[in-house]
Amino acid sequence: MSQELERVYTIPLGKVLLSQSQHRAVRAINMIKEFAQHHMKVETIKIDEELSHQIWARGVR
Repeated sequence: MSQELERVYTIPLGKVLLSQSQHRAVRAINMIKEFAQHHMKVETIKIDEELSHQIWARGVR
């Protein structure tokens, strides 16, 4: 039997502010994927559509 496990993480996105304003959304997506891969030990990461919309709300200009 496999158990479902829910985990809540706080992802530090402070380094996103160091990148250029035009590239912050792309960098944030990449950092979220890297964080999830590292902590969940999986290769493929799917970002929820709602989270993606929130990040890209001020996306590339």
